[in-house]
Amino acid sequence: MDDGFNRIVFSYDAEAPAAAELGYRIDGERMRDRIYLEPAKNGSFSLLVRGAGDGKTARDPDFSGFGGAAVRSWTTDTVEVPREVFLERDGVRLGVTLEMGGAIASLLDRRAPAGYTNLLNRFDTGRLVQQSYYGCDEPPYEPGEFMDSPWPYNPVQGGDKGGNRSRVIDVRCEDGEICVKAQPYDWGHVGSITPSYMENRYRFLDDGVICVDNRFTDFSGLRHRARAQELPAFYVVSALDVFTWEDAGVRRSRDDLIFWPLAKDQNFPLTDPAHAFCMWHDKSGYGVGLAVPAAEQYYAGRHAYNGSRDPMSGATNYVAPLKTVRLRSFEPFSYRYLLAVGDLETVARRLRTNLSALSGAAR
Repeated sequence: MDDGFNRIVFSYDAEAPAAAELGYRIDGERMRDRIYLEPAKNGSFSLLVRGAGDGKTARDPDFSGFGGAAVRSWTTDTVEVPREVFLERDGVRLGVTLEMGGAIASLLDRRAPAGYTNLLNRFDTGRLVQQSYYGCDEPPYEPGEFMDSPWPYNPVQGGDKGGNRSRVIDVRCEDGEICVKAQPYDWGHVGSITPSYMENRYRFLDDGVICVDNRFTDFSGLRHRARAQELPAFYVVSALDVFTWEDAGVRRSRDDLIFWPLAKDQNFPLTDPAHAFCMWHDKSGYGVGLAVPAAEQYYAGRHAYNGSRDPMSGATNYVAPLKTVRLRSFEPFSYRYLLAVGDLETVARRLRTNLSALSGAAR
């Protein structure tokens, strides 16, 4: 008996970036998904069918819409697609939400002080720890709007300002890693999914340090201009209200940060980003640290501060390690970052040790 499938995997040849239509049938209705392929010889692409997370299965795959690529072979299978997937090591539990584009939605430390559960804010699709990029704001692109201002092309992993949640294209959990591919919405519009893909590889290093490799490929064909990119956008609970950063061996802290769009002095340039880190922590020094070797500065602030430890509170604290990058259509952009939890000195030591290990391995 044919029980259907919820994932299609195919190999293909494409000499140039290609857009294709992949068809299948769900509950008797013919569906067609527009997908985007990078140039490849014997490349591979996996697609979860629409509704896979709700238990939907499909039949009758159709590759007749592949004008720009040649399909070599294909298979189908059925995989579990839960709402959230987890990794845990050394008392640290990482939660990745498949309901919002595979972004990080929870970070739990089993040695945390009493009262802390999830250290991250997951109030809406714009929070979390996630990929977010800024691009074109000129014709043929029609800018969106946010906070009463025109808004550029802004693929956001979690979704858009209207609460639409970005679609997970594929997820694989094996060998101690979570790998997710998602198609993000354009933040400044409502219901406008972008012709782009975001990929994340989540894994643990030593001492409970989390390593994340991010990759973004835009297939819009738009000519983007150079902008400060969030690498990544990072939101924590309000109770972690002190911002500390260390650069070139010098450590500084601020406990008076305001809502970041209103601030004039909450950009903190870096001179040695390969060894720098930042951290949101409470007044005891406990919190979450972040290290991004590609960053040029940190941009930080607090929103609606109330000191809450509730991950669903509207109040949150934010930091984005920024780097000015001009996105280029059809050219992948990648970067890596590390996360660590604990007291300030422990986080500093763990991030330094793992940054050095990764740097040494790359030589």
